[in-house]
Amino acid sequence: MKKIQTILKTRATLITVAIAALTALLVACGPASSLNPLFTDKDLIFDPALVGEWIEKGPDHGRLRFEQAGHTAYRAISIDHNGSGDSETETPYEAHLVRLGAYRFLDVSPLQLTTAKDSQPLGPWPASTDPAGSRFLQVGDGFYMELQGSGSSNSQTPGQANLRRGHWIFRLDKNGRTLTLAALDDDWLKNAINQGDVAIAHSSSDRDGKEIVITAPSGELQQLVLDHAADQKAFSDITVFVKAK
Repeated sequence: MKKIQTILKTRATLITVAIAALTALLVACGPASSLNPLFTDKDLIFDPALVGEWIEKGPDHGRLRFEQAGHTAYRAISIDHNGSGDSETETPYEAHLVRLGAYRFLDVSPLQLTTAKDSQPLGPWPASTDPAGSRFLQVGDGFYMELQGSGSSNSQTPGQANLRRGHWIFRLDKNGRTLTLAALDDDWLKNAINQGDVAIAHSSSDRDGKEIVITAPSGELQQLVLDHAADQKAFSDITVFVKAK
């Protein structure tokens, strides 16, 4: 069932991710993930009309609630029905509304890490494309372990591990009480990079090199989404919500 939870679909990754209250906004493809936000302070806007509860159009009736969480920040909460009972699970995200040119985007980051594995072997790794030599391992939906200073699991060089939250990018259109969200598509991005149509800094996020995370700075990420904002293949899956009365 598509719920928003459907803001973000659990992708097939090296680690099996268990997200109890999260289904994908996208049916077939997951959203592309970036280590850096889409925004700088000057790009942030706040639309008070976004605050409130939104219900997905169609038979699934996924629910998403926006709360103000600062001068230019939102707390986006996915509301999940637990089976056939009356109980619900709420999963929070940090969200920022970003204006770039004629478009508005929603930058969403997870606030809870849930994973089904307690441990994961490290290395051998694909060749690092990060200028600093860092390597990244996805340890949960939207969470990455950044490993610095150690070339492999056999290296004697002291290293450092940093837990990084990812950012998912959604093109946002709001017309009155109708809200439309479309995610920057992960499969489209990987294909575009492989075919040479898109050049943006990225790194593998699993040992097989099948999954990637964008490592480019915010300015380059902004240019990517502006270049492809009107491309229905780049933002291919669309979910429409109506505001609850």
